[in-house]
Parts: sequence; structure tokens; C-alpha cells
Amino acid sequence: MTEELSFRLKKQKNGLLHFGEVLLSIEITNNGLLEIIENYTGRGWKGQGSLESITLEGYSNWKKGIIEGI
Repeated sequence: MTEELSFRLKKQKNGLLHFGEVLLSIEITNNGLLEIIENYTGRGWKGQGSLESITLEGYSNWKKGIIEGI
């Protein structure tokens, strides 16, 4: 059984709006342990005014924040 949850957050800091979205898939594994399996499929920074998404390579600080948040 797999459960998917989507979380959105936003914050205004120094007059700038920051927001993010995380899709979390939860499933029971065969070994019964809690595991976090990261799957980043983003395209990274594309240009000013575009949404920035996390790529498989890089973004280590962002990824660390996600893991700590979970």
C-alpha cells in the first residue's frame, strides 16, 4: 500500500516570498523499517522568475533541510 502526500509551504522574508512543495510517498517495505529514499527529478535553476527545482546532483543544503524536516 502506498500513500502520497503533498505539502506546500510559503514564507515572506525581507519582503520576498519564498515557497516550496514536497511530494512524500509512504509505503510499507518488506523489512518493516523506516527508510527515506530520495528521488529528485528537478531541472535546477532555469532563469529569473522561473521555479527552481532540486536536481539529482547538487542542492545538498536543500536536501539536508528536507530530510531534517521529515
